[in-house]
Amino acid sequence: MPATKEAQPQHVPDNDKPLQHSDNTRPIKIPALLVRQGQYRLFVTALPITFFSRHNEKLKVDIFQADTKEGYQRRPTEYRVKDFARYLVVAKGMSPTAVLLNIRDQGIEFEPIRKGEDFGYLHVPMEIALWIVDGQHRIKGFQEIMETYYDQMADLGSFKVPVVIMQEGTQYDEAKQFLITNKTQKGVKPDLAERFIATMAKTESAQSLANLPRETTRDIDWRPKATEIVDLMNGTDTTEFMGNPWYQKIQLPNEPKGKTLVSQKSFEDSLKPVLTSNVLSGYSTRELATILVRYWKAIVALCPVAFELPKDHVIQKTSGVHVFHRVLPRVVSLAGRNGRLTQESLEAVLKHLDEGITEAYWSSNGTAGVVGSSKKSIAILVSQLTEALEDTDLEIAASKPYEL
Repeated sequence: MPATKEAQPQHVPDNDKPLQHSDNTRPIKIPALLVRQGQYRLFVTALPITFFSRHNEKLKVDIFQADTKEGYQRRPTEYRVKDFARYLVVAKGMSPTAVLLNIRDQGIEFEPIRKGEDFGYLHVPMEIALWIVDGQHRIKGFQEIMETYYDQMADLGSFKVPVVIMQEGTQYDEAKQFLITNKTQKGVKPDLAERFIATMAKTESAQSLANLPRETTRDIDWRPKATEIVDLMNGTDTTEFMGNPWYQKIQLPNEPKGKTLVSQKSFEDSLKPVLTSNVLSGYSTRELATILVRYWKAIVALCPVAFELPKDHVIQKTSGVHVFHRVLPRVVSLAGRNGRLTQESLEAVLKHLDEGITEAYWSSNGTAGVVGSSKKSIAILVSQLTEALEDTDLEIAASKPYEL
């Protein structure tokens, strides 16, 4: 990569004025730290939030165009932009991750404060574009703040944004860096993220939660209960949970697979129809865990070999938990006719599933094993199992209709 020109030192950077320019024709003068990485040079700086609105026309994103097949980035999503802006202003959040920009042109100049120093000024002519490689939603969010929340952000002048500026000479090199940056970044593991969602639900106020980016609070209406149920079912084998078939069978974050059969993420996801069902909405988390343990003990009683040989069956894997938890609200409504939800009453209903409650059906080579665990496959299995239960239509009036 061509080296940038180093001019003779003239001024000492002023940290209180991180960006200097006199008009729209002279170069932008940015205090920056020069970071060398082999043949490459990066310029690390902090720009005031006002920069991104003031120089909107200078900031470019190489959006993919379907007609020309050129470009490499998606268009920004409006709700993510607004969520981020609201989070910074209303929730008093911060943006610690650096925005990554690229200068394709060679007409920039680095001016060290003293010869041989790595700290100085980066001079960027006004006609040279700053291409956004990583951070377009954040930059749009900064612009949204200036347009919508300008009067609400009292400390606007002191809000600085970490920025890294690189100099890749071609669009191809820039796109390659975009790919490397986004493909090699490891996101938060889903099961860890979902555990923290449960913590957030207990810690944050409703107002605070409402102002967080929606991606961080997705499923917060049911996910915390799901996490608690997982912990109860995976870690309890006493009193009302005696004989619990899920004891130490759910793989938790950062734990070895060992003898576990299904991940926390998969088991939690499968609980959504249970936790959003009107039939079961009146029960506490522990009561729901109790119902689930009785339910699975009833399944074990009717299909014991599938649990004795779990590696040869899929009943305790993703497809099994999703299918049986989708069916549970209907089973409960039928089993509760006598006023109590016992293992015996649940078992009496499950018998009507006929071949759907047999080892052959849930064998790895059987119907459930062969059809797979995709959403479509699970929907097919649920349809087959519920069809056998559709001979009864029970009205549920109370919010907590059955005694445990």
